[in-house]
Amino acid sequence: MKLFIRINRRQNDYRSRAEGIIRKLVENGFEVSLFKVDARAVFSSEEYASFGVEESDYVVSIGGDGTFLKGGLLAATYDKPVFGVNIGRLGYLCRFDEKSLETLTPEVLTGCPIEEKMLLEVSDSELLAINDVVIGKDYFGTSVELQVEAEGHAPYSVRGDGVIISTPLGSTGYNESAGGPLIEGEDSIVITPICASNKAKPLIVNKDCVIKVRNINPSYGASVYIDGVRIEWNGTVEVRMAERKLKKVV
Repeated sequence: MKLFIRINRRQNDYRSRAEGIIRKLVENGFEVSLFKVDARAVFSSEEYASFGVEESDYVVSIGGDGTFLKGGLLAATYDKPVFGVNIGRLGYLCRFDEKSLETLTPEVLTGCPIEEKMLLEVSDSELLAINDVVIGKDYFGTSVELQVEAEGHAPYSVRGDGVIISTPLGSTGYNESAGGPLIEGEDSIVITPICASNKAKPLIVNKDCVIKVRNINPSYGASVYIDGVRIEWNGTVEVRMAERKLKKVV
């Protein structure tokens, strides 16, 4: 069984721990490969960079939730199942930790169920969101005024720090921190204002709803972030459920 691995290589302790995890996976009977830049970062060579993600059976992230988002996007792009090994702080999205990985073999992994999770797509961007799309203000000390239009609901404005448009999986992240509701199942998207001075409330919409957000006061800058990655926009953005799914090992 072939695993294509993404790692968090920014911290030295992560790199050394990732090396131990990778060697353990090999001992347990897996074939592994990494991005060449990851392989060089961990092993000071291109060791374990023998095949591409398209040839793999699973994509694996080694790090925390941030690393899982990167690995998950890669997995969704190639229609591969993905699981995370948490060596970060929270690791809510990760299926395994270092201890549980000790007994992970190809046979055990084959028996783990896979759930399909919603992804969001954004107009004029190839990136997909596993957690959320955020339209937020550029600077502290200012507010933005956004008009939110969701099919089947009356348009409303948000004056404050911005809005979060979240998948059910992502509803436990930034959305929950901002006071948004937790979503079960895969039938809904949640729109949550961030520190709205006009008391705008969260809105749960159907998964097929197209959500349009417009900056109605361009003198105050705002940006769009797809799972934390900033993209350029022209002041209007549309968000909807993507056709692709995230295949998450649970």
